[in-house]
Amino acid sequence: TLVINCHNYGDITGVNAVGGIVGYGRAGGIISYCENNGVVTGSHNVGGISGENRSNIDNSVNNGIVKVSASGAGHWIGGIAGMSGSSATISSCENNGDVVGIGSTTGGVGGIVGGLYGALSTCVNNGNVTGKYYLGGIAGSLQNANASVSDSINNGTISTTVTSGTVNLGCIVGYNIGKIIGN
Repeated sequence: TLVINCHNYGDITGVNAVGGIVGYGRAGGIISYCENNGVVTGSHNVGGISGENRSNIDNSVNNGIVKVSASGAGHWIGGIAGMSGSSATISSCENNGDVVGIGSTTGGVGGIVGGLYGALSTCVNNGNVTGKYYLGGIAGSLQNANASVSDSINNGTISTTVTSGTVNLGCIVGYNIGKIIGN
């Protein structure tokens, strides 16, 4: 799958694997120089560029709001990708839209990516991130020891709607079992 220099200005609404450019980015694919300006709404795996991502994403921008469609939903919500797989990379991307996720106790809400299994580098989040349990300005959750965030900047506000219990909230990463380098 090769998606280059694409622009979306329409709103997108779906359930699972909902993206402003690509719903499901296949392994080995490339999504490059793409821009989303529409509101992206879904239940699980929702992202401004790719909802469920296993492709390499680079030099792409999301300007639209990314949000969940219903109360109780919200497993992997992100400004660029909802979930990004272990063989995927995200680099030189920017999110300017707010990311609003309900966020389950196993999902993440992030300015760039909700749940990261692979590598992310040189990204900038300018949008505000709101959700429940796993919230980060760059990544809501780094899901394995090989997941990494490097040289990325968060300028957005991170806030939770939970008033009790355990919340993992961070300027860069909410929940981390991976690596954070040079941030």
